[in-house]
Amino acid sequence: MIRGYSDFLVRYLPKGTISQEKLKDTLGLLAEQCGRLERFSGTMKSLRSVEEIPFHPVRKKSSEIAARILGMVDALNMAKEVRICYRNQMKDQKLYLDEDLFLEVLDNLLSNANRYAESHVEILTETEGDILYLFVSDDGPGFSEDALLNASHLYFSEGTKEEHFGIGLNLSAILCRKHGGDVSYTNCISGNGAVVSASFRIRKEI
Repeated sequence: MIRGYSDFLVRYLPKGTISQEKLKDTLGLLAEQCGRLERFSGTMKSLRSVEEIPFHPVRKKSSEIAARILGMVDALNMAKEVRICYRNQMKDQKLYLDEDLFLEVLDNLLSNANRYAESHVEILTETEGDILYLFVSDDGPGFSEDALLNASHLYFSEGTKEEHFGIGLNLSAILCRKHGGDVSYTNCISGNGAVVSASFRIRKEI
């Protein structure tokens, strides 16, 4: 996310095509992401394992979460060739959510999707009962049979990509389980592309 905001500013600020309002909004979003990264990295320095990451859910309006995601998507779409689409199907309700944890999972899944997508990434959020679902899909080559078996294993990678997407999926799965959910992944039924689903229990008693 931070890289996306930075790319946007580097590309358009010298041209003078960014309004003062848009610049202020983008810098605000960039500062929020930096703050989240600082909190997360500071926490990790004091832990012996990722399983010890603290879990601090608070009451959040679903509209607030949707607005945060939409702001991130808008900034990334102005800086990247891959088009990101966000569909919000959450009910208008209060969520008992650890927002930093949720955004860390979204960041991981979105980074993987952007890396492998040909031209399009889609984010979908919806609530069902006491579960919040986050789906991130792309139009890339999808998961191989080997990846479907091992993608969430730490340091797993395949093909010519140097990055290990197993780190992101493994961490996301741990964070989701702290939130009473989990991560699953499959290939798109309609054709090429991968779909990763993350779930979060949003009631108070987890």
